[in-house]
Amino acid sequence: MGKRIILAAFIMFGISSFAQNETFPYDLRQHNLLVVSPHLFNPVYSLDQERQHDLGYWSRWQWQMIDNTPTTLMANYSLRMGNLATGIGYFDNTTSVFKQRGLSLNLAYQIPLDDRMSVRVGTNIFGYIQDREYRLLFRGSPSLGYQRDLIVRFAPAVQFKYDKFGFTVGFENLPDFSLQRIGTEVGWGSKTYQFIGDYSFDIGSANGQEQTLRPILYVKRVQGFNTQVGVNTLFTSGRYWAQAGVNSYYGPSLGAGMQILDGLSLGGLIEKGQSQINQVRTRNFSLELYAKYSFGRPGSSVTGARRYQPAIPAKEEIFPKQEETEVAVATEPSPSEIEAALMEERARIDASKRQDSLRMAAMLADQQKIIDSLKQVQIVAVESGSTVGTGRVYQEVASEEGLESGYYLIANVFETERYLKAFVDELGKIGITPKTFYRRTNGYNYVYLERFKTFAEADKARKSQFQGGYPGELWIFRIR
Repeated sequence: MGKRIILAAFIMFGISSFAQNETFPYDLRQHNLLVVSPHLFNPVYSLDQERQHDLGYWSRWQWQMIDNTPTTLMANYSLRMGNLATGIGYFDNTTSVFKQRGLSLNLAYQIPLDDRMSVRVGTNIFGYIQDREYRLLFRGSPSLGYQRDLIVRFAPAVQFKYDKFGFTVGFENLPDFSLQRIGTEVGWGSKTYQFIGDYSFDIGSANGQEQTLRPILYVKRVQGFNTQVGVNTLFTSGRYWAQAGVNSYYGPSLGAGMQILDGLSLGGLIEKGQSQINQVRTRNFSLELYAKYSFGRPGSSVTGARRYQPAIPAKEEIFPKQEETEVAVATEPSPSEIEAALMEERARIDASKRQDSLRMAAMLADQQKIIDSLKQVQIVAVESGSTVGTGRVYQEVASEEGLESGYYLIANVFETERYLKAFVDELGKIGITPKTFYRRTNGYNYVYLERFKTFAEADKARKSQFQGGYPGELWIFRIR
């Protein structure tokens, strides 16, 4: 009986002594994460994800020993869609006393204030089972039982972003609930919080690859431990990256990685532990391994909505929109007039994108950009028998082979048939079915909306924009 009491006392004394020498915080030790799963270090860093989808794996073996090695394993998926980022992961975290297994959820959103400034808000939510197994303390010792708990932890953060500079205030356990004991796991006086400042420098390019240097300074306060002050610097150059840093509690670190296949990157990091930490004296190094697979479109351009942007042929000229009473001129526009027309048209297209009807705006943009409109000016001007009457654009010829006499309401003139077809298709989208004819005398295709028997009927349709159905410019072509 006495021997049993002595043995039990010895075991309890060992447990008590070990608990007093617990020499590292209960977090995931994520202070080196800048390339794979950086949202664990700062929840809003998921908004820096370059491509739409990321699959990441991170493992850390700390202060190596045969038994009882602090170890963290995590696999996660991240999705970025414009100003929104989200992700989910599984982690297994072992310390000297606890074993934590569960899921993590990341949410982050960016609120643009202007072209250079924004506010980012985000949070990590951890839900996990925590086992306090005393069997971990002594190899071969008798089991003293264990306590199991279910914990939900929130780690929110807010970042102010100006151009390439960011400043973040974040918490790692705000709040932190124990569902087993129905209460707060960590009191308000024991919250873990940190301040993070970062800046990205563009340092030119090498072999066609852009190079950036991103220093990060952080201060982290953990109740019961010395305040951590750390600096990490990440260098990226296309397919390669390198990282160096130092944490006042965990020690200096150095890491590197590279992209071995399209979207697939591998890397690692070594950290030399501080000598003042009891568990580091004979187990001096920690090792981290990284793997990431990125795919999909650029994450910053995925917004969930698409705007119609018509293709603009590089060699097409633009004819500026004329006023109601403008008369066709016989001189070819000068280069300066063409440039002015181009600038005016670009401004008009930008304004049209803000209108309610995107389809109408697209039709107008296509109409102005793909037709041979400068040629149309020359046609109207040099055509034999052309006359100007009542201040309107009007053309008249004696006869035309294969065409009936009458007044044709002309919408456009083309030399190239594929532009003719594109224009006719656009009119069909707004409910107009135009007709066309080809003039052998000049080699151009004419698009007209209707043929009238009298000038009064044709002029009325022109003034009313074809009863409000056609938004572009119209003119009258008469065949006697």
